[in-house]
Amino acid sequence: VYDFLKDNDTKYADVGYAMLFGDDTLLDPNIKASFRNTGIAHLLAVSGLHVSIIIMIIDFILKKFKCPVVPKIIMLIAFLGFYCYLCDFSVSVIRASLMALFALYATSRGKAYDNLSVLSLIASVILIINPLQISYLSFILSFSAVHSIIILSKPIYRGLSKLFYPKFASTLALNISVQLGLLLTNIYYFNAFNPLGIVCNLISVPIATVAFVILIASTIMGTLLPFMSFALNGYEFLMDIVVKFNSFIASLDVQMMISGVTLASLVFVIAAEYLLSEHTFMKGKTKVVCC
Repeated sequence: VYDFLKDNDTKYADVGYAMLFGDDTLLDPNIKASFRNTGIAHLLAVSGLHVSIIIMIIDFILKKFKCPVVPKIIMLIAFLGFYCYLCDFSVSVIRASLMALFALYATSRGKAYDNLSVLSLIASVILIINPLQISYLSFILSFSAVHSIIILSKPIYRGLSKLFYPKFASTLALNISVQLGLLLTNIYYFNAFNPLGIVCNLISVPIATVAFVILIASTIMGTLLPFMSFALNGYEFLMDIVVKFNSFIASLDVQMMISGVTLASLVFVIAAEYLLSEHTFMKGKTKVVCC
């Protein structure tokens, strides 16, 4: 895939390769630094966003062939298993793939799906297989981000939906919940915080999502039909916007250096998030006081 991108003189081939397989070893150090500075480095790690897009594309193709439910799930399991292998079985892609498969299974069987239970189950299984993962930053960031979305996005959305259009409020709630959930974690590990992180995510994530879809489609079509590789121009155009925008924000040097955050404070923040969530059956004011 990387050779295909390079042979077609694709601008940001290294970014595209990182987005597809989570491998940032070929990534330009300046781009990597600017993405980390502005809080959008998660775009370079295969996550729920990438897996959901891939599943949507496969599901669309299988529906066109009127594939029955059971064979479709089997094919998705096989494809996601192979994709996990291509991504070197990184924690983020395993988590995202398993959560997606649990959701598909629950939907196909008409059963209730509780994403917090599923997230906890997957984390438990990974830690049983390899307990040392609890000390790996990739494990901590991946599960902390999704945990924050599950716990905080709905309460934040309810507040924002009174002020903004529902779809924008939903996107904003998702970004705020991730930023809040990872705030102290990033400070604890990197001693830094960028206050413009939410703005960068709001602008960069939708553009990068479209770029990722074009990248997948153009790579598949261009490999099978070389004359279709011109579609990579769309990826280049959109990714150019993302890279230049985040390079500009990073150059403003608004990143705040903070130290002194302890591991105990992270535990208290997680407890506070849980108190604010729908999983705690208390009235709003009581939740805030307890928090």
